[in-house]
Amino acid sequence: MRYGLSRCDVCGRARVVDLTKATSTCPYCSASYENSKIPVYFASDDQGAVREALSQATGFVPPDMVKKKARIEEADPYSTLVYRYEHCSDLNTKMTILAEGLTEI
Repeated sequence: MRYGLSRCDVCGRARVVDLTKATSTCPYCSASYENSKIPVYFASDDQGAVREALSQATGFVPPDMVKKKARIEEADPYSTLVYRYEHCSDLNTKMTILAEGLTEI
């Protein structure tokens, strides 16, 4: 598969296009295009890379990432230490986590 980042001529929004198909439709305004005639700003075999390029081009940040980052920044150091300690199986690693965590707190 080959994916590309393009812009719709009708609505002007950036979109991901499957370049292995002959035609594509804009998901926002339903305009149809021949893929051989559209300008492609970025292309890759990895759809995730093209989605990342789309995110960077539009400035989009998924809402769940914003919440997760805020939750991590506001985390209680003690709770984080307890979580890390409880989810470790090796005794030496547990002691290291405990010593570093208490020193940090």
